[in-house]
Amino acid sequence: MPGRTTTTGTAPTIATPLPSIDQYDTVLLASGIWNVRAPMIMTTFTEGHDFTGKTVHPVTTHAMSGLGTTERDYTRSCPGATIGEGLAVRGEEVRDAGPAIESWLRRTGLLQDRPSATG
Repeated sequence: MPGRTTTTGTAPTIATPLPSIDQYDTVLLASGIWNVRAPMIMTTFTEGHDFTGKTVHPVTTHAMSGLGTTERDYTRSCPGATIGEGLAVRGEEVRDAGPAIESWLRRTGLLQDRPSATG
């Protein structure tokens, strides 16, 4: 797949790009971490959209490096965005990560309890 040259190497192109993210206030950028970084396709995606005024939460799976450099990288490639709290899950722990994910979603305000129909 042909790519484009960036300051960090050759970034792949996206075969079917998302036309717009305008309708979103919050964007979760989820990927694995490879060699402490998100894959280059994530930079292709972020540089192809305007994140001004949006909140971006990095979400990663990893072996040892947690969020790696995603917060710094997304700060650079998503100018005008607020980089919110990220979530890093060890690849070996993904199957049992439900409680940690739910806790993160609640802590960041991405998941809220709905009022019950009776109260």
